Amino acid sequence: MPYTPDDIIIFLGPTLPLHEAQSALNARYLPPAKQGDILTVATSLKPKVIGLIDGFFMQALSVWHKEILYALDQGIILLGASSMGALRAAETARYGMHGVGKIFDLYHKGEVIDDDEVVLIHAPAEEGYLPLSIPLINVRFTLEIARQHNRFPEELCAQFFSLFQTLYFADRTWSRVEKKALEAGINQETVTEMLTFLRMEMVDQKKKDALLLLETIKTLTPSDAPPKQSGEQTPLFDVLYHYDRRISLPPEEISSRQIAQYVAVHHPDFNTVQFHGLNQILADLLAKILNIIPSVEAIEEEKKRFFMGHHLEGEEQQAQWIERNRLKLEEFEELMSKRAAVRILHRSLVLSHVPYRQTKALLEELKLNNCYEEWETKALSREQLLKQAAPCFAEMKHPELGGIDLIKTHLKESLWNPDLPHDKWLIEAGFSNEAELKIEILKSKIAEAQLHQLLFF
Repeated sequence: MPYTPDDIIIFLGPTLPLHEAQSALNARYLPPAKQGDILTVATSLKPKVIGLIDGFFMQALSVWHKEILYALDQGIILLGASSMGALRAAETARYGMHGVGKIFDLYHKGEVIDDDEVVLIHAPAEEGYLPLSIPLINVRFTLEIARQHNRFPEELCAQFFSLFQTLYFADRTWSRVEKKALEAGINQETVTEMLTFLRMEMVDQKKKDALLLLETIKTLTPSDAPPKQSGEQTPLFDVLYHYDRRISLPPEEISSRQIAQYVAVHHPDFNTVQFHGLNQILADLLAKILNIIPSVEAIEEEKKRFFMGHHLEGEEQQAQWIERNRLKLEEFEELMSKRAAVRILHRSLVLSHVPYRQTKALLEELKLNNCYEEWETKALSREQLLKQAAPCFAEMKHPELGGIDLIKTHLKESLWNPDLPHDKWLIEAGFSNEAELKIEILKSKIAEAQLHQLLFF
């Protein structure tokens, strides 16, 4: 078998006991799938193969077709059988999902159309998903054998199937069927004989198809993988992906929405973080309206700038950061593309020969963040110390301005943390040229020396 157990994810519940499944195929088994589980697995675990057997129908929202298509677009082989797997495979076979078994064939050909034929109620996971009702699809196959072998008249088989069919799926139990058969006028002896046959000879087609799916996986090779695509996602899928997608799986599963709601209540700077996040979205929209498309070079520069600002040196550290932040490489590329587009907007302001804009924007942001007074006081104190140390600073010659040692020293000795080489950063920061940046640094060094002298002499 070309795939390792870590490559294979199987969603399994009441259709097949876990120990039997594990004996048939060594893989990672997860509980019945609910909406978002295939998407979560595809993005978090990145398997090569997903087998969908069981899924929730009533207890939670069911597996969504769009997440199946998303997994196929990622080049993952998807197989379905028996229960929810057979239904979804029949519905998405044209897009590349593989259906396995007789139940899938019936749905795919349109010979069976009601979802409730494969549905049953069952005990919780702690009790091994013990079935508590009878799947109608198994009754169908069993009665067909009875008809073919003339065990019962064809009309009686059809009548009993109809009795099962008219019951709500959760009510398909032996006692309820017996009561309904007697109410329909079938004599007790015939009812007992038919139900005894069904109990003893029941064809568990769901189990057979599940085992066939596991055997089929053993024959798969990479050539069976669908080609990776990058189709456009709908707004509804975006809701699932960015809002309801679970970041991890049981028992520690948590969704993006749950994380965001926790942050909203507990993060001390939530209001600021959210404000800037929404500003980024608005800037993205403006960039699109203005048809700003960053070049490959601009995106690469933005990536370097981001990694530099976060002190992520080397490809290994950068890849680890991307993984820790639950990003796919293409998602990180998209983030950098958006930031590069916003950066183009910023530069259009910087280079528009309206110098007050940067100063105005910076000071307004300090005021809105309630720290303007702090920085005004610090700047004023620096100017006062500078006047004491060098009253004629502007008229003096400053040999320190030659070369770049002044800038290198300041980088090492201060909290200054530019996310670009200083010759590019200084323009965005509002300096006219390198000399102006050096003068600002020199002023602080002189003021610091003056303060040190006052404190220790």
